[in-house]
Amino acid sequence: MEKYSYFVIDQKNTKTGKRIATALRVHNCNNLLYYFKKYTYADMELTSINACDTWKEAQKIADHWNECARTNGEYLFA
Repeated sequence: MEKYSYFVIDQKNTKTGKRIATALRVHNCNNLLYYFKKYTYADMELTSINACDTWKEAQKIADHWNECARTNGEYLFA
């Protein structure tokens, strides 16, 4: 049986200050350092990585963070 871990990441655009949260399902064979480095590119930086017990929990948290960013006018795609 394949095993996975679940995470929520928050990324911030260094030029605009806009942000986005994403739920991720990561196979346990991955080196997390290198896995998460791919989310730091161009003008985007990782500001938070949180572990979750389930995929549903990770999605719920990401949705909540994105809704907060929309409310504050900081959502990346608004």
